[in-house]
Amino acid sequence: ALIYMYGKCGSLVDSEIIFNQLSSRDVVVWNAMISVYAWHGHGHRILEIFDKMQTEGLEPHIVTFSSVLRACSSLKDLEKGRKIHGDINRSHLEHDVVVGSALVDMYSKCHCLTEAQEVFDKMPIKNVVTWNALITGYGQQGQSKMVFMLFSKMMAACIDPDLVTFLVLLNACSHAGLVDEGQMLFDGMNSTCSFTPTSEHYACMVDLFSRAGQFDKAVSVIETSPSSSDHQLLWLAILGSCPKWRNIEVARLAFEQLLQLDEKCTAAYICMGNVYM
Repeated sequence: ALIYMYGKCGSLVDSEIIFNQLSSRDVVVWNAMISVYAWHGHGHRILEIFDKMQTEGLEPHIVTFSSVLRACSSLKDLEKGRKIHGDINRSHLEHDVVVGSALVDMYSKCHCLTEAQEVFDKMPIKNVVTWNALITGYGQQGQSKMVFMLFSKMMAACIDPDLVTFLVLLNACSHAGLVDEGQMLFDGMNSTCSFTPTSEHYACMVDLFSRAGQFDKAVSVIETSPSSSDHQLLWLAILGSCPKWRNIEVARLAFEQLLQLDEKCTAAYICMGNVYM
């Protein structure tokens, strides 16, 4: 509890002091320290402490494996991820939905979709996190057809999508130029699924319309966005698409809006310069 407390309060050093002073450490204590490193974004330290934990003869369990796999995902450490996959198989936890989802995510983040798909297919139980992990992997590889095929299978399996699912789908629509499909998904979030879109979903819609040259709709999305704190990012998305379409009028509008938000916005000047190149 002390390790957690100091970690949550931002004092990583104190967490480490408590951990190192303990004469007896069970798997709960090790998991606490691993969690603290995860909160502070120290993926390498997670892998180091995991190795030390195994050296001391402690058997990792579900929480341990899922945390360590997330570290592998963030570090894109495929070699370590595969080694941990072997440990999971030897512990007979490969079919656990939490561990399995973390494996799918790890392989997807490391761009090994074949292995991610194999783990996914072998899982007897899948939840929305499992589906999102695989869908995200295909989305990051630009395989929009697979994204929507998996989404259809997910719905057929009676797994309800969540905000992450819609974010991945909207990103896929943006990169594939599927404007109408993206608009339907965005509208359906609220009307069908009763989800309130986040700033990330609004950013996806601005990017979708801007990439397609539909700047009136992109500006309309910004005007309806509930969070004014995100407007700088949204206007930059519009301005960044203007060189492709040579739309000087919209570029000037976006540039003026950005300077009102931050007159020292370096990205605004760079993007505006690209319009005239």
